[in-house]
Amino acid sequence: MVALGKDRNAYLLDRDNLGGISTPVASAQVSNSDIAQAAVAYRTKQGTYVAFRASSTTISAFRITATNPPAIVNAWSATQPGRAAPFATSTDGTNDIIVWVVGADVDGDQRLHGFDGDTGNVVYAGGGPDELLSGSRRFNTGIAARGRIYLANDYKVYSFALPGIVPTPTPTPRPRPTPRHRPTPPVRPIPLR
Repeated sequence: MVALGKDRNAYLLDRDNLGGISTPVASAQVSNSDIAQAAVAYRTKQGTYVAFRASSTTISAFRITATNPPAIVNAWSATQPGRAAPFATSTDGTNDIIVWVVGADVDGDQRLHGFDGDTGNVVYAGGGPDELLSGSRRFNTGIAARGRIYLANDYKVYSFALPGIVPTPTPTPRPRPTPRHRPTPPVRPIPLR
């Protein structure tokens, strides 16, 4: 279990021993400013990562090593002004991970940005003039569903198609057999005594 603090540190905790006050399994300073937003955890073939908003101008990720005990290692950082929280997509749960974030609020460019989950390299830089997300706000995050990304902003919901992802097909309804009606038995009068 990972906890991020306003003290700029990440803490790795033993999920089987959370009672009381104890030393974390690992800790590391992962930011130069307060961490005040939600993070996203994801796994690739190279390891387990946590991506988070390190500052109003930086998105960062650290990797949790598979050593015993595990350690927290800085993986990548990318300049991306804005104050929205990151989220991640994948084609199958571990491959082609993209960390997404919106350049929200007055600090950002009001655009969706995508970063390679292992390297932090830019894979989507905000699109063209029609991809402006007017009214995006801080602390907001998007969702991915059926091959699309959805972002809710002031008075609008924006939708983007995910690259290389085929939407889950909608099941075709099967005809159900017509229920057979049984005749209602006749009502017999009950004699009064």
